[in-house]
Amino acid sequence: MMLRIRDYIPNDLGGLKICLIALQEAEQEFSHLVADGRLIADDYFSELMQRTSAEAGKIIVAEHDHQIAGYVAIQSRVKADKIYEIAYEYAYISDLVVLPEYRGLGYGRALLDEAIEFAKSQKAKLIRIGVAAQNTPATKLYVENGFEPIAIIMEKTL
Repeated sequence: MMLRIRDYIPNDLGGLKICLIALQEAEQEFSHLVADGRLIADDYFSELMQRTSAEAGKIIVAEHDHQIAGYVAIQSRVKADKIYEIAYEYAYISDLVVLPEYRGLGYGRALLDEAIEFAKSQKAKLIRIGVAAQNTPATKLYVENGFEPIAIIMEKTL
């Protein structure tokens, strides 16, 4: 078993789409509002590539024996846009996914570490990541790496 963390190249897109589909399927367990990854993958990655480029980011992949095992997407210069906050920039990890068969092997931690190091290299002073409230394994990983909850979005079905 060989883990390799490296920058995304265009040939990786098919593997990233497989990861997105797996992520969407996992998140459908938490919410009935999550779209089918197969239906959104093309548009999703088109938008992700544009946002990542515009906000000084990059995509990093975890490769296991030449197969995409997961990826992280980070934008290093996101501008805060809330009228009730001062103006500031932060780094944002928009995507972090590891395929089910590679979970528990440290691939998520390796991707997270790489994203944090990239944010530091870009002089980011603050980094954020979102997580579904019910996703306890991911929440545990983020807390173990120094992330703290700053807001909770609550929902009620009517």
